[in-house]
Order: sequence, then structure tokens, then C-alpha cells
Amino acid sequence: RKSIAVNLSDIAAMGGIPLYALVCAGLPEGITKKDISQLIRGLKNMAERFNLDIVGGNLTKSKHLFIDVSIIGKVEKKHLKLRSGAKAGDLIFVTGTLGGSRLKKHLTFTPRINEAREIIKTVPVSAMMDISDGLSTDLTRLAKASNAGFKIYLEKLPFSKDAVKISKNREELIYHALNDGEDYELVFTIPEKYRDKIPERVLSVPLTCIGEIVKEKIYTGVYGGRTVNIQPAGYSHF
Repeated sequence: RKSIAVNLSDIAAMGGIPLYALVCAGLPEGITKKDISQLIRGLKNMAERFNLDIVGGNLTKSKHLFIDVSIIGKVEKKHLKLRSGAKAGDLIFVTGTLGGSRLKKHLTFTPRINEAREIIKTVPVSAMMDISDGLSTDLTRLAKASNAGFKIYLEKLPFSKDAVKISKNREELIYHALNDGEDYELVFTIPEKYRDKIPERVLSVPLTCIGEIVKEKIYTGVYGGRTVNIQPAGYSHF
């Protein structure tokens, strides 16, 4: 399920619609028919939910189990969203809640395919991407791609119940929301003049304004009246 979902999240991040998937798997000796049936059920569940056709792939024997997925999607030119379009003064929004994903969410999250499409139809989104490696890391990537900086209001971050569960104090809670990663929510920007056009929820998922894009290439957060530097401290692939 997760192997499909993480790829669907990338399609959602650009406002797209998934079409086709290739699935390659390495199966270790000792894997049972029941194990394989469960794998297929997870793939099928996500594919059917988002009208995705699994059109091929490859199976091989492997020392360790692995699943490798490639997805092809499409997006209308008017709906295409990149991470490079944010402008100074744009407001920063996120979908859902953040942090604590390791307790459960990283296996159970819903890719925001439908939510992204609905948001884009509602307001002129200037930039968008998904939060896979942590808000601190991915928002920095968006700002750099847009040749800008950001200021976020740390007390306005939407904290998940799991983040609250694993945090001893407010500072820890903010840390988890910024850096845990694998939330697979969307972070997006809109021009400030459209603030009143943004609904509180889209398809039952909450939308929260957490800050703004600034002209200077600085990455800061405001907490308790203090301004602090935000360092990309989410997951690093290398």
C-alpha cells in the first residue's frame, strides 16, 4: 500500500492525475502465498481507490524483500503546479496535520490527489509540493526553487495527535511537526489577496495558514515573540 501511496503523493504535488504504474518486486525465499496475497491486496487497494492501472513490472528472487514502483500521470497545463512559483508576500498553507508519523501515519496516509485538485480549482496556487522529508526540509526546497525565503509562525503549525503523544513539551512538539517527515501532506502558497477564498477544509481535510514567503533568502520561524532560524532537519536521502 505504501509503495503505491508515496508515488501517488508525488503526482498530487504537481496537481496531477495518476494513470499507469509499473511494479517491480524482489521476493525472498520463504515468502508464503499469504504474504504475496497481502502484498497484492495493498497494491490493489490503492490502485482501485485512485483509478490507477498497474500495467506491468517484474518479479525476481532477492535476498531481501523490495518493492519498486514507477507511476505515470497527467496534468492539464492550467493545473500544473511546480515548487518554483512562490512570490514574496504569498501565504503558506499546509493540508492536514504534521508530526509523529512514525507511530502510524507513514503506513496509513492518504495521498492528497483529490485535495490538490480541489485546492487548485478554488484558488490560484503559486507553488506546491508534498511533505515527505519534513516541513523544514521541503519548505526550504520550495523557497530555494522560488528564489525566496520564508517566515513561519511555529505556534500555528497543525500538530497531529501522534506528535502530541510523543512530545514532552511545546518545543518538542514543534520539532516533530517540522522535522519528522513522512507526513505526505501538501505545502502550497497563494497570493495574499486570495486569503479569504481559502476554505477551512477541503474534502474534510483541514487547511492551515502557517506563514508567508519573504523576498530575502532567509528561513525563519516565529515563536513566543522570538525569531529563530529554521534549518532543514528532516530526512536526508544521502
